[in-house]
Amino acid sequence: MSLRALWFFVSFLCLPLAQAEPPDSWQFKEWTQAVAQVNDEKKPLFVLFGYADCPWCEYLYRRGMNDSEVRSKYKQNFVVTYVDTKSHASDEIFVLPGGATITRGDLIKRFKAYPTPSWIFLSPSGSVLHSNRNGKTTGREMLRDVDLALAKR
Repeated sequence: MSLRALWFFVSFLCLPLAQAEPPDSWQFKEWTQAVAQVNDEKKPLFVLFGYADCPWCEYLYRRGMNDSEVRSKYKQNFVVTYVDTKSHASDEIFVLPGGATITRGDLIKRFKAYPTPSWIFLSPSGSVLHSNRNGKTTGREMLRDVDLALAKR
C-alpha cells in the first residue's frame, strides 16, 4: 500500500460520524408545543421521523428540505414537528391532535415511522392526511406531498 493510500485510509477512519440533524431553518417545534398550536390554530401537523445517525435522513435534509420554497410552503400550511425515533423511552406519553394519548413506541408503530426518514401529515382531529418515506425524496416530491395532504384537508 502506498503512503498516499495509507494516509487517505487513516484520514477516512478519523472522520466523525455523520450527524443527521433536521435543518434549523425549518424551526421544528417540540411535540407538546406543536400539538397545542395545532389545537389553537386548527392547522394540520407535519411530523418528520428520523434519528441522529440516519444516513438517509441526512440525504433528505440536504437534498429535499434545503429549498426555501419547500420550507415556506410547509411552514405556511402546517405546524412542523420532529420526532427522534431513537431517543427517549418508548413508554413516553404523547398527546395527539384531537386529544388521544399514545406512547412513543406506539406512535412509531401506528404511523409506520420505520424505516426513516418518514413523515406524516395529521389533521387537527388527528387523522392521517398523507404519509411517505424515502430518503431520496426531492424538493419537488416534498411539494407534491404537501399538495396531496392539503387536498384531503
